[in-house]
Amino acid sequence: MNENGGYTIYCARCGEEMNSNSRYCMKCGYLNPEHEANQSMQQYIKNQTNTYSVGGGSTIPQNEITQQSAIGLAYNAGNRVICFVTNLLVFLGLNFILGFLAFQMNPTELNTIVYSFYPITCMILSVGFLWHYSLQLLFMKCNQRWWKAWIPFYNFVVLGNLAFRSKSIGWIALIPGVGIIFLLIVFYRLGKEFQYNGILCLLLPIVFIPLIGYGTHFYGNNQYVSSTDSKVVERNYRLQKILYRLFVVFFLIGLVLFIIANMTSVKTTSRYVQNYYYVYASKKLVKEVDSMVSNNQVVCNNREFSLTTGMYYFYFADIRDEIYLPLYYLREPISAFVIADRNGEVPRYYVSMTDGTYGFASTLVEEITYTTPIEYPSIGIDLNAPNVCYLNK
Repeated sequence: MNENGGYTIYCARCGEEMNSNSRYCMKCGYLNPEHEANQSMQQYIKNQTNTYSVGGGSTIPQNEITQQSAIGLAYNAGNRVICFVTNLLVFLGLNFILGFLAFQMNPTELNTIVYSFYPITCMILSVGFLWHYSLQLLFMKCNQRWWKAWIPFYNFVVLGNLAFRSKSIGWIALIPGVGIIFLLIVFYRLGKEFQYNGILCLLLPIVFIPLIGYGTHFYGNNQYVSSTDSKVVERNYRLQKILYRLFVVFFLIGLVLFIIANMTSVKTTSRYVQNYYYVYASKKLVKEVDSMVSNNQVVCNNREFSLTTGMYYFYFADIRDEIYLPLYYLREPISAFVIADRNGEVPRYYVSMTDGTYGFASTLVEEITYTTPIEYPSIGIDLNAPNVCYLNK
C-alpha cells in the first residue's frame, strides 16, 4: 500500500512503475485494467499486446500479453548474474575434469580424448545442463529461487507446487511409484500454465522445459519481470543466450569427436548397408532368370539358345536393363552373370556381380548375405565361351 491508497503495479506495455489507482500509465498512456473506470472497456482492449520485445524480437518472438495479466517484479527469484556465473563455472569445470580424466588414460597420445568416454559424456552433459538451466529460468519466471533447481528431488517438489499452485502438494512427487504418475500430471499442467500443449509437454519434457525457460510465455496470468530497467532485462537476455550457445557448441564438439572416433565403424556400417543392395539385386535377378528358364523364353543377343541339361551362363552388362532396382541411378552400373545349373531335378543358381569395385564371384544365391561382397573389380566372363547367353547390350 502506498501513500495514494493503492499498490504498485507495472505497465503491461512499457514496464513503467505505476499506482493501481492510476487510470493510465503516465509514460506511455496504456490503460490500467484494474481501474474501475476502465472495466467497461475490456472488450475493446483485451487483445492489445506488449510492444516491448526482449532482444529486439530477433530471436525470441513477441508473446501476447493481455490486459488481464498481473505484472509484478520477480523479487524472490534471486540474482540472475549469480545464476549465470554458477552454471557457467560448473559446466566448464565438469568438462575440464572429464577431459583431464580421459586424457590421463593414455597421456602419451594426443588423440586419447577422441577415443575415450569424453565425447559421449560431453554431449550428455550439454543436453543435461541446457535442460537444468532452463528449469532455473522457469523457476525465476514463477518468482521462485533459481537455486532450488539444484536441489535433487526438491526441484520436483517445487515443480509440483507450481503446477497446482499449491504450497505442499508437490511433496507427492517423492512418494515411490505414485510420484512418477504425479510428475506426468505436473508436466501436463505446466504446459497448460505456460500456454503450451499439455500433452506434448507431458510426452516431451526434455524439449518443452527449455521452450518454457527460454520462451516468452509466462506463468498463467502472472508475468514477473526481472527489472523495470530495460537495460537490465537486455543484459539478462544476453546472458541466457551465451549459456545456450555454449551448450550447443560443446554438444557439437562432442558429436564431432564421437563421429571421428567411430569413423571406422561408420564406414563399415555404410558398406554393409550398400551390400544389402547386392543381396536384393541378386535375388531379384535370379527370380528373373528362373522365370525365363522355366518358360523357355530365353532370347540371347549373341546366339540361338535352347535349354537342356547342363550349365548355362546368363550375362548382364547392366542389370537395370532387365530388372528395376530402387535408386539404381544414384550408383555405378552393376554387371552380373547368373549360372543356371540344370543337372539336377531342381535348378540351382549361382551369381557373380560387380560394380567395378565391390562384388562377388559364383556364389549360390541362398548363401549371399550382406557380408558376401568384397573388393571384386571384374567378373571376367568370356562371352564367346559355350553356353553363354548375352541378355542385354
